[in-house]
Amino acid sequence: MTVFRYEWKKNFRYIICWTLAVGVLILCMIPAYYGALDSVGSLSKIYENSEFYDSLGMTADLFQEPLGMYAFLNVFFSMAIGIFGMYLGMSLYTKECTGGTAEYLMTKPIGRMQIFREKNLCMLGGIMLAGAAYVLSSYTTLSLMGIECSERFLPVALSFVLIALFFGVLGVWVGVYKPAIQSPLVVAGLTVFTAYCLTSFSRIAGVPLIDFLSPFSFFEVGYIFSEGFYPPAYLVWYVLFVAVLYLSAAIRFKSKDVTFTV
Repeated sequence: MTVFRYEWKKNFRYIICWTLAVGVLILCMIPAYYGALDSVGSLSKIYENSEFYDSLGMTADLFQEPLGMYAFLNVFFSMAIGIFGMYLGMSLYTKECTGGTAEYLMTKPIGRMQIFREKNLCMLGGIMLAGAAYVLSSYTTLSLMGIECSERFLPVALSFVLIALFFGVLGVWVGVYKPAIQSPLVVAGLTVFTAYCLTSFSRIAGVPLIDFLSPFSFFEVGYIFSEGFYPPAYLVWYVLFVAVLYLSAAIRFKSKDVTFTV
């Protein structure tokens, strides 16, 4: 676990800052948005004939429900955690190239696949920590406000973690194939924003095929509230997509290994 400890120590401040940020922000924003529920009736009339709710994957009636409002917030927090996950996954690989270092060349000899696994374990640990803080803060805040967390709460909250994991693996893939990227944060931000725009466009234009290009489409709020879980087809596609990205990155990273002959 040498590489994991090294990477965790190096990225600990970044991970903790994001963990505290998502926990505190959801803790503060839920009461603020629920305070606006009294005016939601007029808000629904304003957007009644627009594409506002379609772009969010929800209805006006759902928007007026307590958990529906939380799901609305969750969409935008998922964009933020997507940037966090992708940047973390990408930076674990780009920093070695852009920093002009050879971090593991003179250390204890270990295989590249072990390095790959332990780097990704650091990424996974960071996402799980931030996700746990978000889910616990959400549950605590809703409970303190007297709002019942029904069976719909957990799938909505866990979509936050699953979106972060998707972009984390995507960041690993990009970092392995393009390690010379100078601005991983900019790349992560543009990628997540583009993915969200693809989902909004697909819902408004009615082109379901585009949904398969963005993880935001895999966890549609309206479907979760009506069926109680994620769409099976999208869930299978999610697993396949993540597996292909991970295996492709592993093969590419392994191919860079140095073979010594006697």
